[in-house]
Amino acid sequence: MIDEYLDALSETGVYDNSNIVILADHGIINRFNPLFMVKYAGTSGKMDVSDIPFSYAALQNVLVGLVDGNTKEETESIIIDCVPKDRTFLYYSHNTGEGYDNYFDIIERFIIKDDVRSGENIVSLGTKYYKKDN
Repeated sequence: MIDEYLDALSETGVYDNSNIVILADHGIINRFNPLFMVKYAGTSGKMDVSDIPFSYAALQNVLVGLVDGNTKEETESIIIDCVPKDRTFLYYSHNTGEGYDNYFDIIERFIIKDDVRSGENIVSLGTKYYKKDN
């Protein structure tokens, strides 16, 4: 679907002059770092897949910066400034049994200290939430 959209932008001649941002809710390899792809206006070719640690906290500033004509380096600087060095998140796994009865059996709180790309920076806070039986 995305390929069709990008092809249509190319066919109509607006791809090279467009800022395009694709942001997923989690990453390809590391689910704690969302996939972030960007194509800057005035450039041609494929979109860059950025491996910079990204947070939705930076999205609004990134979009405003792109409208203002920011470069890749300026955009990455905005992201670095907006993403807190330490951030907490909830992690869950689910049983693969039938239905959703056991989907969120245990949810655990973690903290990411600095760079999410290093597994040793992801630390359990020891807080777990258990599903109550009905």
